[in-house]
Amino acid sequence: MSKFEEILLFKRMLAYISGELITKLIPFLFLPYLTRVLGPDGYGELAYYLALLAFFFIFCNLNQGAAIQRYFYFYGHRSFDLIKKAGLIYSMVITVLVCIFTGLTNNYELILLAICSYFQVLHNTSLSIFQSKEDATSYIKTQLIAVIISSVITILLISFVSKDPLMRIFSLAIGYLIAFQCTHVLLKKSKKREIKITFIKLVLGLKYLFAFGLPLLLNNLAFVLKGQFDRFFIYEYYTKAELGIYAVAFQLASIVPLVLMAVNKALTPYIYKRLKNKQLSNVLIFKYALAALILAPITFSISYILPSNFFVYFFGSDFENVSVYFPIFVFGLSLHGSYLIISNYFFFFGKTKLLTIVNILSTLVYIASIFLLNILGLEFLPFAIFISNIFLVVTLLIVFLVDIKKTEN
Repeated sequence: MSKFEEILLFKRMLAYISGELITKLIPFLFLPYLTRVLGPDGYGELAYYLALLAFFFIFCNLNQGAAIQRYFYFYGHRSFDLIKKAGLIYSMVITVLVCIFTGLTNNYELILLAICSYFQVLHNTSLSIFQSKEDATSYIKTQLIAVIISSVITILLISFVSKDPLMRIFSLAIGYLIAFQCTHVLLKKSKKREIKITFIKLVLGLKYLFAFGLPLLLNNLAFVLKGQFDRFFIYEYYTKAELGIYAVAFQLASIVPLVLMAVNKALTPYIYKRLKNKQLSNVLIFKYALAALILAPITFSISYILPSNFFVYFFGSDFENVSVYFPIFVFGLSLHGSYLIISNYFFFFGKTKLLTIVNILSTLVYIASIFLLNILGLEFLPFAIFISNIFLVVTLLIVFLVDIKKTEN
C-alpha cells in the first residue's frame, strides 16, 4: 500500500470512527435522562421493547446492507440500485404481513415495532450505500439526522404527551424515516442516470438477496439472541426494575463493540479490495484476530476500577448495581473485535454457512449458560456473554485455519 493510500485510509477510518462515536454518544448522553424519567421499571419495559425491535429488524432486513456492499465490490455500481429496491420491496411485504397479523390479535405495540423496524431498514440501507461509495461525510450526516431528531422528539413526547416507553420507539421510527428521506434526495442527485428496472430484473435482485441473506438469517438471529435473550429471560423471571438496571449496564458496555464496528466499517472497503486483489494474506488476518483478543483484559481492568458512585451520579440512586454487571459485559463484548476480523473473510468469499453454524453453536452455548448461571443468581448472567464469545472466537479461528488449508490444497 502506497503512502497516499495509507493517509486516505487513515482519514476515512478517522471519519467513520468519529462519526460513529458522535452519533452513538448522543444516545449515551441521553441515557441518564431516560433512566431518571422512566425509572428502573420504565427503562426495563423499554429494554424489552427494544429487544423485540431487534428481532423484527432481523427478519425485515435480511442482511440487505451486507448484500449491497458485496454486490458493489463484486459487480460494480451499475445495477446495485436493483438490489436496494428489491430489498425494500421485500421489507415492505414482511412489514405489512406482520402488521395484519398483529392487528388481528389487537397487539398494537407490535405494529409500532414492525413499522419502526421497516424505517430502520430504510435508514440502514442508505448507510450501506454511502459506505460502499466510501462517502464518509454523507454517512455521518445521515446518522446524525436520525439520532438528533429521534432524541428531540423523545423529549417532547415524554414531557408533554406520556411517559410511556413506547414514546421512545415512536421517536426512533420518525428519526429513521426523516433521515431516509434526506438521504434519498442526496442519492437521487448523485445518480448519473436512472436504470430501468423491469419485473424480471427485480426477481433476479430478490434471488440474489435471498441467496445471500437467507443463509445469514440464522446467523443474524443467533447474534441477536446473544444480545437479547437474557432480556426476555429476566423480564419473565425477575422484576422490570432489575431488568432496567441490567439493561443500562449492557447499554454502557456496548460502547466497546460500537467502536470496534466503527473501525471495521471503515476498514471493510479496504479489506475487500485487498482480498479481491490477493494482497491480504490469510496469515495476516489470523494474526490480527489473535492480537485483537488483548483488548478484553485491558477494557475489563479499566471498567472494574470505576466506583458505584460513578453510576449513581449519572443514572440515579436506583441504578447503583450497574457497577456489578458493567465490567463483566465489557470483558465479554471486547472479544467482538476478533470475530469481526475473521467474519470479513467469510463474508467476502460467500462462506456464510460456516459462519452461521459457528454462530448457532455459540448461541446454544449462550442460552445454556443463561439457565445454568441463573442457579447462582442474576448477577452471574453477564458471564454468559463472555463464555459464548470465547467459544465463538476460538471455534471460528479453528474453522478459519481448516478452511484456508483446504483452499491451499
